[in-house]
Amino acid sequence: MQPTTLSGDRRRLARVVANLIDNARSHGGGAATVHVCPADDSASHVWIAVEDRGDGVSSTDAPHIFERFARGAGASKRGAGEGAGLGLALVREHVRLHGGRVWVEARRDGEPGARFVVELPCEIRN
Repeated sequence: MQPTTLSGDRRRLARVVANLIDNARSHGGGAATVHVCPADDSASHVWIAVEDRGDGVSSTDAPHIFERFARGAGASKRGAGEGAGLGLALVREHVRLHGGRVWVEARRDGEPGARFVVELPCEIRN
């Protein structure tokens, strides 16, 4: 794999990863796994994937999960007062400002849980 450079606002990119990890810890049984790898279809993008082992995201919640104040069906399992439903909306906004995209899908290993993927443009260094 060739070295790549990811340019952007360090604070916002750190907030993206932190919000995804916080979300996974809140909804995914307290643990999160983070993967950083080249995107499947392009050497000009990098993926940051955060996986949890929770109940996953329902097909009803998935289209709205990145909207402001969205709280999925599993939100009632969390403690009172935790989260306002803004974390994933901020993830989407920060990723968009960096020319990327974000989505949620089922884990690829067949285990229960969700996989949140951020795709960001990067440069290949020679």
